[in-house]
Amino acid sequence: MRRAGWIAALLALAACNANPLLHEASANYAPLAVGETWTYQGSGGQVLSRAVAASLTYQGRAAFLVQEALNAVPQPNRYWSFNGGDWLQWNSSLSSWELYRRLPYVTGNSWPIASGSPTVTMETKVDSVENLSLASGYYANCFKLRTVSQSYAGGVTTTTESDAWAAPGIGDVQYGQVDASGTASVLAVITAYQVP
Repeated sequence: MRRAGWIAALLALAACNANPLLHEASANYAPLAVGETWTYQGSGGQVLSRAVAASLTYQGRAAFLVQEALNAVPQPNRYWSFNGGDWLQWNSSLSSWELYRRLPYVTGNSWPIASGSPTVTMETKVDSVENLSLASGYYANCFKLRTVSQSYAGGVTTTTESDAWAAPGIGDVQYGQVDASGTASVLAVITAYQVP
């Protein structure tokens, strides 16, 4: 009877999005707090800065306003929200909240990403756990997330792949891509991170 009681309690917690393990995973690999900033150096010399500017209600959800700038030029705002383990992002093209990532990260897990097009499918998969040595430091236990996009046109399927490495307590520390020949390259790496 006790085992059944524990199972029921865990299911109830998961059902009401109150599972503390999901909250801990979100805070660990997707830390968001007002005043938090990330700076990335692109392979072409570009500098991307990202800052959590506010916590607010947006399109009916408790959300974070994330402001970005590329080479000091402001980019469109991002809005991120959490629903249990689901990390949602406001998609202005579709005028809806869409699944961005799913926490906690578990190697082999995957989830669909809305493309907004009937001829494009997208999926992100938790590929592996890796340690990264970057100029800004050593990042252990990073989850490598691979997003595969397939577009269909004129009977031809084109596949593109992109990667993000998420470090515990920081979030994304590196971005990359894989070209049609299977060659991987780094697009951007974190150079600075600040918590409020």
